Amino acid sequence: MRLIIFEDKNVLDLEPITISRPMFDIRFGKETLLSRFEKIDHQNRISLWVRSELKSLTRERFPKYEVNQLLNEDALWLNSRVLWKKNQIEQIISKPSKRYTKQNTLLAAFLNPKEVRDWLRNSNPYDVTKFPSVEEGRKLNVKIFDYLWDILDFIPFSIDEIKKKSISIVNYDKVHLDKSSGPVIIENSALVEPFTILRGPIYIGHNVIIKSHSSITNSVIGPGCKIAGEVSNSIFQSNTNKAHYGYIGNSFIGEWVNLGAGTTTSNLKNNYKNISVMINGKLIRSEKLFLGSLIGDHTKTAISTKMNTGTKIGTGCNIVSSQFPSRNVSSFTEILNNKPVKMDFKKFIKTAEIVKLRRNGFFTEQEKKYFNYIYKNL
Repeated sequence: MRLIIFEDKNVLDLEPITISRPMFDIRFGKETLLSRFEKIDHQNRISLWVRSELKSLTRERFPKYEVNQLLNEDALWLNSRVLWKKNQIEQIISKPSKRYTKQNTLLAAFLNPKEVRDWLRNSNPYDVTKFPSVEEGRKLNVKIFDYLWDILDFIPFSIDEIKKKSISIVNYDKVHLDKSSGPVIIENSALVEPFTILRGPIYIGHNVIIKSHSSITNSVIGPGCKIAGEVSNSIFQSNTNKAHYGYIGNSFIGEWVNLGAGTTTSNLKNNYKNISVMINGKLIRSEKLFLGSLIGDHTKTAISTKMNTGTKIGTGCNIVSSQFPSRNVSSFTEILNNKPVKMDFKKFIKTAEIVKLRRNGFFTEQEKKYFNYIYKNL
């Protein structure tokens, strides 16, 4: 049997991180959501189903998987926005030819090849116009990630999953580890410099550098990041630099981001009201008292950049501003002298190539094509 991990029509509500990657490539504790799928159901083969414009880049990044390819076999379709548990997947497998929905969301469907063909003839998982024409299964009690701040809420859970897998917990000289609220898990290849305070739950990934005099609380730091200053209740996807002082709180930061010295997020309104964020063209009330910034891949901020509560900055932006930038910055925007202008795409590509080469990586032709697609469709 095959598992098909699919994106649905609401995947861009998790922008800006999902602008440049599939939903299942979002970091969740030590791993991505896709890696988590592999571990909770490793006996089944996995295929991927993504937005058509993201298909080629997904094939390049995940070469061992079939992407957007129908195969002549029974398949369990699983929504990548759901935090699946092994017993839930086993429950669905025990009841073939059923679908599972919650309000207007298709959670899962166990379908034979004919049922898949009938379903996809006039629809597809991304822009659903109808659910598969099979019997509705009983209700599933699952967590759906509607927005990025939902994943931030699960930082303790995601780190607790690592703890259960018996990952080693390293002790460092002259580093204060406060495990009273959760574990502090540090990969052996990471470097934590002296006079740093780490308050769990925390996960620090491979080849991360935590600089001296930093303070980190309840956060996930993905591989290859350089972190300094104060970080709380936040997720860093990977390969991002926050190498100087400044505060990042209740925020989700993408890959290949560089935060200049003194870059600071506000995460609490002065009137203590809940924070709203502009997401996918709609103003969404987060129901959160604390919420900082959501920052997309390849975005840069200058020294002393200040960001208001609930700020969303897209992919490929450059923020050079002595004032608070807008709380909704579109992808490929430069803010110069407090005025937003559209980024020159060739300039973006040149910078991205330099940034990845610094980490022995390459900005591939497929990446250029996909980012050009984003640029042209703003």
